[in-house]
Amino acid sequence: MSCIVLSKWIVGLFNFALAVVGALIIYAGTTTMNNVPEWVSRLNLTSFDHNTGIETGKAINYIAIAVIVIGVFILVTALIGVFGAVFRNCCALVIFVIVLAVLTVILGAAGGVSMFIAVSNESKEYENKFISDSLRGYSWSEDKDANKMIDHTQFARKCCGIRNYTDWNGFRPESVDSTVYPFSCCGNNTDSKIADEDRYSCKVTNEDFFRDACLHEIKIFLNLALKIGITLLSITAVQALVIVLSYCILCSKNDDDKQYDAEWYAMHARDKPFIRNSEAY
Repeated sequence: MSCIVLSKWIVGLFNFALAVVGALIIYAGTTTMNNVPEWVSRLNLTSFDHNTGIETGKAINYIAIAVIVIGVFILVTALIGVFGAVFRNCCALVIFVIVLAVLTVILGAAGGVSMFIAVSNESKEYENKFISDSLRGYSWSEDKDANKMIDHTQFARKCCGIRNYTDWNGFRPESVDSTVYPFSCCGNNTDSKIADEDRYSCKVTNEDFFRDACLHEIKIFLNLALKIGITLLSITAVQALVIVLSYCILCSKNDDDKQYDAEWYAMHARDKPFIRNSEAY
């Protein structure tokens, strides 16, 4: 088996796998769109997000549409790649290589950023930065933009504070009782738009008080970022290999065309005397 034939097989199999992935992504997107109410109920989401001002169902629909568009793009790219590799079509191969090169750069950059977030010193100091910035900027008396991230985190993850709920002790205003914690540290407050009379009702003695630290969730996020980074960089390496093989197929096609042209012109030159002789009669 020649190198070109092997390259065609590798590129073809890669694009077949890519087409399957694209089809699965389209299926996931369409399934999500058809079952939005079920997803809202399954994920225990509210019907309206006060932080973004968007209905939860519409937000999921927007995400599903974006997923479908991505799936269609991947599927079309894979089909172009298969056509170009099998038939050694120069136009299809050039389009495929350009698109795949752009995707490779994007995935490589995303993977690099994810790895940087996971292993850099800045991410290791994120705990202290979160405390110094978010907790200090938290408004106990009214809803502000600075509250959204931490309230959402504590609500969704059922946690309070970073290392411990006592982190709030150093950032509590003097006017607030020392036994009171942000309302998002208690489970009975399910809405970020809390009433003023309930704003200072969350205490350690409450049965629904969240005692778990949010640092665990941050570590989960960093581990996830590391896994995503490794995955994206691995995919980038495979795509780079496919680009090289596709370029080899393209070059072999050009060489074959040049050889064919040379043989045709040589044959045409030899046939010219016969053509002249036939025209003479």
